[in-house]
Amino acid sequence: MVFSYSKELLGYSKGHWQKLMAVWDGLNIETQIEILDQVATLEGDDRSKHDLCKQALKSSNTYVRYAAAKWIISHINNSSFVAKYEVEAEKLVKSIDTNKASERDELLNLIRNDKSDLVRYSEYEVEDTFYLGSRLQMGFWKLPQKARLALMRSRKDRSHASSDVLLHLVTEAQELIENNSLAWEEVDEVLTEFAYNAFGDESWHTKDYYSIYDLDYRLRDLWEIIPLLKDYYAEEYLKRIPYVENAWVNFEKIMRQCSDRQLEIILNREDVKLVEIRKELFFDEKIKDGVKWAAIHFHFYPTYEEFQQILDRYNQKIKISNRDYTKIQLLGDIGTGCTSLSLCMYQAILTLLEDERNQDEWVAQNLEIINLHMENKIKSTNVYQREKEITDLRLFQLSSHVYDRSDYFYDDSIAFLAIRVVQGDCWKTFMAFAAVWAKYRPEEVSKKISGSRKILI
Repeated sequence: MVFSYSKELLGYSKGHWQKLMAVWDGLNIETQIEILDQVATLEGDDRSKHDLCKQALKSSNTYVRYAAAKWIISHINNSSFVAKYEVEAEKLVKSIDTNKASERDELLNLIRNDKSDLVRYSEYEVEDTFYLGSRLQMGFWKLPQKARLALMRSRKDRSHASSDVLLHLVTEAQELIENNSLAWEEVDEVLTEFAYNAFGDESWHTKDYYSIYDLDYRLRDLWEIIPLLKDYYAEEYLKRIPYVENAWVNFEKIMRQCSDRQLEIILNREDVKLVEIRKELFFDEKIKDGVKWAAIHFHFYPTYEEFQQILDRYNQKIKISNRDYTKIQLLGDIGTGCTSLSLCMYQAILTLLEDERNQDEWVAQNLEIINLHMENKIKSTNVYQREKEITDLRLFQLSSHVYDRSDYFYDDSIAFLAIRVVQGDCWKTFMAFAAVWAKYRPEEVSKKISGSRKILI
């Protein structure tokens, strides 16, 4: 804590608060802000805190007045007070204690007439304002933009996300944009403010018995907003919207309705798995390259047969200045851009790129990145998976030595693999080896495979 006199000036008794108020004007701005930001958790009665915040409203610093205003508004009459502004619906004003009416009105007028928008619209950051149902929904887009943003700042966690209300607001905004009554930039600012405040809470990723249904319904509404945005991709909203695996969200349907830019933003998130959707997008010939590369960046786990399709596709050579750019460049992009391939797949790409190491500088850089991916893969897998990955890698190394040779000498322990060679095709030879190896699994043999590659574990 910056405030170094807390033991003397911060305490429960009236004396502590009287001393604090006496020294208040002499404290620097940083200390005043720190105290006001923590005032709700400080010891002491609400009346003492109220008097301190009332004094802070006279500060020349905007944020000090803002912090004080928020506490005063949220504690008037021990409940939240809804801003007294005309909207389409009726005035939303709560009942008050008549004995405190004059003081209450004085403070509210002081806040509403403040020269700063941040202070004036602090009333809208009171939580209750977002739970007023249809009345608030009807009038939200009639409010000044800074009032809308203040409402979004009141969303602090999952319990305050009010996803159904936000879904309604975005649906309403679509019509207003089409009628030129609202600018998309205003909607984007609202969604960004909401995302920064509501999506940072860890409770989105906690599914206990009591909250599972609440979580799933909220996520469903929040994700269903995305297709409504159409050409407006709301980048910060898409980067921050919570993703919970196995939630009651039809991700496949939503992803099919997204624009290419929306897909790129969502798929470039490491926390968003969508394993099958990623593979489907990558292998779809109609999907643009930007979406394909985003799809494979994380959680792309092709089977060995699917990887064969990739190799077959890029073996269709396109010559540019007598160079096979289809195979070299695109496989290099896959190897460097995908962080989750199996070790043997990375090695297959390395093998194809190795011959070009001295031809282009970028090839050498790609090889370095792919080797780094392989090391990270080994470190991030469990013991069983690591052993399987390394065994398959050694099998691939063996296949790279024998697929185009008929004179290779096999150790007796692996001689049963000889009849599985697919002449002229390294990857198909490896798949044949891997298939028979899965049946026999000779434990002591895996370390003896000829041509095995040394790996740091």
